[in-house]
Amino acid sequence: MFGKVIYLKTIITTDSGMDPIDKKNMVSGILIRNDNEEFKDVCDINSKEVLRQIDKGYTFKTSAPSLADYYQLFERSLNVADDVIHLSMSEGISSASVASANFVANDIDSERITVIDSKCGATGGTLINLYANYLVKKGLEKKEILQELKKFISHVKTSFFVPNPEGFQRSGRDKSELCLKEKALIVGGKVLTLAGVKFQVDFNDEGNLFVKKTMLGLAHTKVMQMIKEIVNDKTIADFEQDIAVIGTVLEERVNMQEVKEYLGGYFNNVIRQDINAVVAAYGSADLVGLSLVRKLK
Repeated sequence: MFGKVIYLKTIITTDSGMDPIDKKNMVSGILIRNDNEEFKDVCDINSKEVLRQIDKGYTFKTSAPSLADYYQLFERSLNVADDVIHLSMSEGISSASVASANFVANDIDSERITVIDSKCGATGGTLINLYANYLVKKGLEKKEILQELKKFISHVKTSFFVPNPEGFQRSGRDKSELCLKEKALIVGGKVLTLAGVKFQVDFNDEGNLFVKKTMLGLAHTKVMQMIKEIVNDKTIADFEQDIAVIGTVLEERVNMQEVKEYLGGYFNNVIRQDINAVVAAYGSADLVGLSLVRKLK
């Protein structure tokens, strides 16, 4: 899937919530602390610092990148490329990011700048970003890149291991139709944290987050349980084996090397790209993301 390629002058840009490996073509989301101090993701604050401040009693809200930053990114990109394809975080979890990027794109040049709702974010964003850049370097025309990306995005599977559900509850990102029992579990987040309940939270096809399942036990054993239930000898035929992407907010009790080595037995490339602060604001230490590509047919 990611073979030898040539270069073409189309630039892929992203929001920081997509966790891109290449940050020079990224625009930073905004974190707003409860004392109204603002931070730019990656530039001013990272996930470790966000969690440190949350432990001290602060809370954060997140916001889309500023319009000024979108203008700067798009105009700079058009100075060195014919076209820009911008990958936004899913509208389901950050509608303002998609709307702001589209507003600026239309104002500058809607023919040369195209905004794509990734229907994903975090590790899924890394995976989509890697594939988009592969298509660019492969030499495809912009129209072809957009067609291939649309198909690829529909095949991306992203799951998160959430050892502490309080941030997920606080985020308000859950727009799925959960049963009453699951909603009650989320609302009782603090109690569940003390009880050791863990969650698998997935992106659905519409780009919204939903609780896939609950688990009871220690983070370092339950994350491997989740990974092995998703990827094993019986399920591997469902996935493209070229690449998998993993990431965490902050590694503490979970052994990410163990996760990577296990997946390395099934995938040719296992990329680790840890989760940026705009997602970490609603996460916790040892929150782990796994993104795979379902078989492309």
